[in-house]
Amino acid sequence: MENLHDIETERKVLGQLIIEPDAYLKVTDILSASDFYQKEHSEVYEAIQNLFKENTPIDIASVIFQLKKQQSQMSAFEVTGLMADVAAAAHIEYHARIIKEYSIRRTLVTEIRRLDKLGTDPSNDLDYFIDRATRLVDRVTDEVENRSQIKDFKKNVADTIESIRDRQQSENTPQYGVKPSLAAIRQFVPVWENGLLIIIAARPSMGKTAFALHEAIHIASTAGPVLFFSLEMTARKLTTRVLQRESGLSGYDLDRLTANQWGVLDEAVSHVQDLGLYIDDTPAVSLGHVKAKAKIYKKQHGIKAIVVDYLGLMKGDRSLPREQQVAEISKTMKGIAKEFDLPVFLLSQLNRGPENRPDKKPILSDLRESGAIEQDADIVVFPHRPIYYDSKAIDEKGKAYFYFAKNRDGKIGGAVTKHNETITKFYDIIHTPDGAAPY
Repeated sequence: MENLHDIETERKVLGQLIIEPDAYLKVTDILSASDFYQKEHSEVYEAIQNLFKENTPIDIASVIFQLKKQQSQMSAFEVTGLMADVAAAAHIEYHARIIKEYSIRRTLVTEIRRLDKLGTDPSNDLDYFIDRATRLVDRVTDEVENRSQIKDFKKNVADTIESIRDRQQSENTPQYGVKPSLAAIRQFVPVWENGLLIIIAARPSMGKTAFALHEAIHIASTAGPVLFFSLEMTARKLTTRVLQRESGLSGYDLDRLTANQWGVLDEAVSHVQDLGLYIDDTPAVSLGHVKAKAKIYKKQHGIKAIVVDYLGLMKGDRSLPREQQVAEISKTMKGIAKEFDLPVFLLSQLNRGPENRPDKKPILSDLRESGAIEQDADIVVFPHRPIYYDSKAIDEKGKAYFYFAKNRDGKIGGAVTKHNETITKFYDIIHTPDGAAPY
């Protein structure tokens, strides 16, 4: 990398940092020690960083002393020589960005060479290769833009008021999120906000996939495309459920359609075929696979939400205990929600805790394998159907409950809805407009 550095500019910047007491504040958001090409220069910048952290004045004597503490081989004479040709104070940020640009170029060249070796070896996992490549692009983009997330508080207030006003005036505001499909749910979550990680957790046959699909169809119909990772069901099976919901035909009907029923099915197809519902039924996907696909579909199709069904079938780092793998998965999924600015619905199994209680109701400690799920989640909702456990409970027939056990920005409690098990569809219960259920 013979041409990817500028030693003289490095010397000028370091000299100015030693001479000008407040110069470091002008470059701290631009440079790190690793950005300097020459090892000794990197050590000097690291010494200046450490002095700043310790609230020690930055001058020639303190820098020389700090370098000795760091066991640097750079002599006092060499450090003093840095001040011979310093950059003008007004130009230090410009010169710092020159150093940063060379650093980014060196990083790119090094990483591209590594990616070349990784990509040309067929034994390497493709998802891992894609993840490495996308991470490289993301990191370099962030460094080039040098974005700052800190705004004047007045600007934060204005942005927040604007979002509140927009949400009052519009039924759906995809720039902030999308309203849930059911009024009963909206009591607890007015909007599935962008950036939220929503855990939908239940024992088998409670309706977690049905509810996730219900919301996915609603979002795809009202706000925009949804990317649905179906690790358990095939795309064909999931699409069959969509057609059943739209047509009202049961699985039994689909096995022996009459001429009239074919007409009903054809009409359903015409209604849903243009839905922006992208189903990836790759089994046992990795985190790299999910993130790579999310990045592609966000850019190409403008997806508004992601659903992953379900956590237990995802691949983590197999060198880690399963509890740590689950923690890694939940943390990464929360990161994806924030990075791509959309809600992420992550489905999860519960342990057998509910089955050991008289009322069979789930609680947060029933989340399987890791407390990190509860910690990372913004919302935890438990679909629950009492009729599954007690077929004689006639009053519960056709009902589904949604218990909000964690709701970072709202209240906790239970919503009750009508459930058509035949076509796995949910409805608001008209005669109980508040939709409230004890929890």
